Amino acid sequence: MIILDVENVKLPSVNRKYGYNPKTGKLYLDSRYRLFADTLTELMTDYSRKIILNPPYTVRIFVETYLDIDNFVKPVFDGMKKAGIIDDDKNIHHFAVIKEPAKKGAGSKIIVEIETWK
Repeated sequence: MIILDVENVKLPSVNRKYGYNPKTGKLYLDSRYRLFADTLTELMTDYSRKIILNPPYTVRIFVETYLDIDNFVKPVFDGMKKAGIIDDDKNIHHFAVIKEPAKKGAGSKIIVEIETWK
């Protein structure tokens, strides 16, 4: 079942997930990363109305991007939980990413599918 299908999106780099405040010596969640995660949650909520899946889960991500495949996985998983699609990402027992390389600076495309893992 497809829960996300978007084109021309700018995927975040996990390398920019946190910012550092030298005055307090603390890390904070970067606003661009937070905005991306919130946008994913909204989009997945729209796609997934009335989806009820029982754990464990299998997730497939098809992506066109120049980024490493691990850079956007965590916000996708977090978005699925916030959208109420899954109860916890620890219950994802099978996960696959299929990547089609894209030029740097070009918009990315991402499709996310989920179902109960049997």
